[in-house]
Amino acid sequence: MLHHFAYPNILAREDKFVGCGRYAALLPREVPETGYERAVPNSPNKSTVRTIAEMLAPESFDSEREIYEAKDEHDAKYQGDSLDLAYLLVLVSRSRKLRWPDSKKDGDIWCTGSLDIRKDTPQLVRVDGKGFDIKLRAFLSEKNRDNLFIIPTANIRMEKHASLLEEKGVQVLSLRQFPSLKKRNVFEKKTILKVLGNEVELLADVLFEKPASESFDRRYFGKLALGLLLTFALLAGVLHFVPRLPPSDPPKVTSERVREKLTALAEGREADFFQLWTNKREFGIGDFISLHFQSDKDCYLVLINMTSGGDLIQLFPNTHSQNQRVRAKKKHTISGDHSDLKLKVTGPSGKEEILALISESPFEIIPIEWSLLEGTKDDQVLLNDIYENIQNAMTRNLTQKRISYSVVDKTN
Repeated sequence: MLHHFAYPNILAREDKFVGCGRYAALLPREVPETGYERAVPNSPNKSTVRTIAEMLAPESFDSEREIYEAKDEHDAKYQGDSLDLAYLLVLVSRSRKLRWPDSKKDGDIWCTGSLDIRKDTPQLVRVDGKGFDIKLRAFLSEKNRDNLFIIPTANIRMEKHASLLEEKGVQVLSLRQFPSLKKRNVFEKKTILKVLGNEVELLADVLFEKPASESFDRRYFGKLALGLLLTFALLAGVLHFVPRLPPSDPPKVTSERVREKLTALAEGREADFFQLWTNKREFGIGDFISLHFQSDKDCYLVLINMTSGGDLIQLFPNTHSQNQRVRAKKKHTISGDHSDLKLKVTGPSGKEEILALISESPFEIIPIEWSLLEGTKDDQVLLNDIYENIQNAMTRNLTQKRISYSVVDKTN
């Protein structure tokens, strides 16, 4: 079955889903007689996308396959940088096969996300929030038979989208929740695959098999190198079989260890100029929490919720308010009555803390694409990143403010 990488096309001002542009990498003899034309992606990042494709799959530019496009609405205007991800994946597909076999159940793969290169690393960037909501509703529509949608992690807001996803029976998976897609049939039900900003290369490895030529070259040159080494060693008379112990793995960074390090950060250095408070001191599971803060002087802030379930959730800065700087004498509210952002207490019962870390210059604890999201305790790579950021923050003159509240299960 022919797989397409489809990008949903919308009219945001009209709150309307137009249809999908569907890319496919085809040899000239494989192109259907009608409905397809040579793709001309209308994105300002086209050259950046091609550069990333060359970084990830350089051999794809030697392929005879070309990129074609079929449009659900042929006369509509298809444009915008949110098509970048679909264009990248179809470029890679010129030389690399998808990891799952063709099946009549398989559909097209929806994609959205803009691409950039930062510090020589490909980055997946979130798309406009309103536009994403239109695309998500279209993907979940009963009219749509495609079952896989790849999106930036920063676009999915569980406090906003959870009820809709639950109603439609959607599974939301991260790249690191499974080793490879070929062990799962993700086409059996609606699936959203969320990708962190720095996981573009990992996404390509998860979706596609390595090219046969690359595997052959590595095997061939590996055997050649080993043969030359053995020959040289025998001629030199220095071939000895000395048993060696395997290198020991570095100690695993656990969520408990990260939490202890974070709690100790700036301990004993109280930020007297900073106020932090919630609307209540006790919340039931399912309640919404309102969080307020104000500083007497300009500063840079990170707010982290240490949950009763063992997670670390960065509340500020976040994908809604990405500027870490806090202006003096200005009251800020997160998840208040008049805020679009709503934070729900998920439990279990116990004590929760909110930690404010304050500095005179910018710093990072949790990557902003993971802000407002649960699941840090189960992601080893993320825990390593957080731990390294905490280590770096220890060199700064940080101060802190902490508050706590109780979580109770009012159903019992």
